[in-house]
Amino acid sequence: MNSGSTTSPMRLRFADDNNGSSNNPFSFEYKAGLEIENGYSGAAPSANGTKVAKLQFTTVTSNGYGATASLIGLAEGTGYDAGALVFTTGSNSSGLETERMRINKSGHVTTPNQPFFSAAWNQSGTGFVTSYNNIMLNNGGFTITSGKIYVPVAGYYFINAYGIATDEFDTRVVANTTGNSPFLFDFRQSNWVSGTHHGCGNGRVVHLASGSYVGIYRLGGTQYTGATTSNPHNLISIMLMG
Repeated sequence: MNSGSTTSPMRLRFADDNNGSSNNPFSFEYKAGLEIENGYSGAAPSANGTKVAKLQFTTVTSNGYGATASLIGLAEGTGYDAGALVFTTGSNSSGLETERMRINKSGHVTTPNQPFFSAAWNQSGTGFVTSYNNIMLNNGGFTITSGKIYVPVAGYYFINAYGIATDEFDTRVVANTTGNSPFLFDFRQSNWVSGTHHGCGNGRVVHLASGSYVGIYRLGGTQYTGATTSNPHNLISIMLMG
């Protein structure tokens, strides 16, 4: 094993006899590979998450800045089943990495920077919806210009839209147009009880290129616009799936 400057790759090979039919690869004592341990040193850490086992990857940008990524094993509790795995990238000007994904001690996967967009919309007349309210954004990736909701990166997105009307309902979600076509999906209803409000919605997964935008186009019917900040009635949500 070399340290410092080297031009030779390092290869780690393992051989074990843990091939019995009763062996459990999920056992902590099943030793068959690389183990990174930050073990008990005689005193417990002052707080969970301050003593970790860390595997760090480091390279450099074309301008000479450090580019890093790490896998961090840490404790989220004080007893059994407390282990969690954190994925980080960076680093910033202060040498700090940022958490990008975590598998917590219960197996829940969280991605703090995963882009999503949610908003309410009101427009009783026909045409392209040009304004939204009650906007929720994560990671600041989405931008809105004249009703066009621009996605932050290329990828597969789940798009869902819903609305309430007082008569015939005919609305569609479009992509890369302020007209009514091409469209991603319709949500419409031609039968209703007079004097009542009725709602409908739709959704789908679609691949969008970088720079694409999504919008809502009203084809007909009288949209219910009695939404308030606490009670939005007509909604659209967009989430990056991958």
